[in-house]
Amino acid sequence: MELDSAFRYKTSSALHHLEQMRDGVIDTMVEFTHYQKVDFIDSLFEDKSLLFRILFHHRVDEKNRKFKGVTVSVGRVAKKESRYLDRLDLVFEDMKIDGKFDDEVNQVRLYVNPWELQKSKDFHLLYWDASDRRSLEVFQTGFLDTLLFAEEKRGRISDIFWLERLAFL
Repeated sequence: MELDSAFRYKTSSALHHLEQMRDGVIDTMVEFTHYQKVDFIDSLFEDKSLLFRILFHHRVDEKNRKFKGVTVSVGRVAKKESRYLDRLDLVFEDMKIDGKFDDEVNQVRLYVNPWELQKSKDFHLLYWDASDRRSLEVFQTGFLDTLLFAEEKRGRISDIFWLERLAFL
């Protein structure tokens, strides 16, 4: 299965989920980090041929902490190079504490990846962790809503990719 495969979701539940992610989690992340370059994000979500996928992963960080996570990845065909995608990846992660995962979000990362930046191996990263409680409710709701959405779609042909690791982590 190729990592750069993606699917166009035309169902109302998929569009509703993307709107929730945009209006809740992504807008909160942009505000929280004072990110200035929202034009790319706006144009991506306004694109009629938006691609959308959900990916699951496990990872171990440099401090040997274990995480499980889910990524909402949205993209579109890059305007100047149609073989490539402009992407935005929203990554929610739950850290294993006392030997178990508790379905509580501990970290959220937002990778803003216009193809022009990807070509030079660059991206913009917005980051939040649970030590800052200000936006916890918004991020926790986004995390659980994504898990619920993915569970509803599970079992459909190739809707969800199950991966041990994502290429960009």
